[in-house]
Amino acid sequence: MIIKENKKSAIFAGIAGVVLIILSIIAVFEGYGGSAVFGLVVGVISVLACVKKLLSNNFLEILDDGFVIEKNKKMAKFNFKDIKKIDTKTMESKKNIQVLNIEFKKPYKGEDKFNFLRFYCDKEAVLPDIYEKSFYEITKILKDSLENQKSDSLKA
Repeated sequence: MIIKENKKSAIFAGIAGVVLIILSIIAVFEGYGGSAVFGLVVGVISVLACVKKLLSNNFLEILDDGFVIEKNKKMAKFNFKDIKKIDTKTMESKKNIQVLNIEFKKPYKGEDKFNFLRFYCDKEAVLPDIYEKSFYEITKILKDSLENQKSDSLKA
């Protein structure tokens, strides 16, 4: 199963950048000079960044034996045999901020580990909430896959 990155925010930011470009062009003709040119440059840079984001192919792929995260043409695979527990965790109880928490059996060693998961200690990390499905759905899918992997390894 492939879950693509949510790109709605990039679409909205791109639209705002186009509006900024149009307003800056109007301001140039109205004689606002430097500030209008600055707005035009910022608008062009923001539109280019949004186009780059929209053309990127970032996703989370859930396999039988683990999951793969691709981000900026780099990939990392996390095997279920190395994962102890997948669950939601409340980070700040007053605001009820919950995250998808992944606890590894031993410290995870990876060069680019921070590009794919957000590690806050050696054995625990959170998955960023940037995908099209909610992190509750992703948590359920990953937990089910982890349980299936554990039951298959017990049978073998």
